[in-house]
Amino acid sequence: MDWLVAVLLFALALPGVFTMLRIEPKLIKETGGEDIPFFARLVSHMVLVVPSVLAGTWLYKDAGFAAPTLSEIGAMTFLISFLCAGAHLIYYYGYLVKVTGKNVIAKIDRARQNVGIDTRVLYGGIVEELIFRWGLMSTLVWSMNKWLAISDVNLVYWLAIAISALLFALIHLPGAQQTVGRLTTPLLTYAITANIFVGICCGWLFWKSGLLSAIICHMLFHIVWYGFEKSKWARPQEEVYMANSRKE
Repeated sequence: MDWLVAVLLFALALPGVFTMLRIEPKLIKETGGEDIPFFARLVSHMVLVVPSVLAGTWLYKDAGFAAPTLSEIGAMTFLISFLCAGAHLIYYYGYLVKVTGKNVIAKIDRARQNVGIDTRVLYGGIVEELIFRWGLMSTLVWSMNKWLAISDVNLVYWLAIAISALLFALIHLPGAQQTVGRLTTPLLTYAITANIFVGICCGWLFWKSGLLSAIICHMLFHIVWYGFEKSKWARPQEEVYMANSRKE
């Protein structure tokens, strides 16, 4: 195992972990949950991050992935990243906002703003990629190559992308339910399909270009959304959010 890579990736994850730890009490309060001690929350994040970093570092070479380097970042990284972000904006504002009540959309937007752009970029963009791509996809590809007789190499990678994307989507459902109270069919459909889509884009980039490309894709997804939600086109939802905030 390349311990230097493991240490560097663990260090890369720490800013995201601590930004999440900082805002978690507010998120828990907003959803009416019970306060959780700082140490318990820290341990819960480390239980995900540390094994993911170690597993990915141990297995990535055998799984056929490259070590994280800046040279892997190219035009394809940014093309897929902006296509991913743009398609999601069309899905969210062109579909979900139109079929969902304004108060529910305001709750979703409020939760997203409570998380903050720093946590969305650092935790979502880095920590989640270390867990679901670096750790999980490396483990899945290695396991399928070792235990399953799949002759089609591409199929192995696509299965790993699909499984990791599905798990990535499912792990977001409890938070979505806490935010809105009840997941309607459009909300459930959006929560699953949107996250699967992001997972597939990041997974494909991890396979073809490497971890840093997947991280950039996930980061830009949140940065582009943040920029759009501050624009005049997203103002109707913002006005509902501000009105609800004043009532409180």
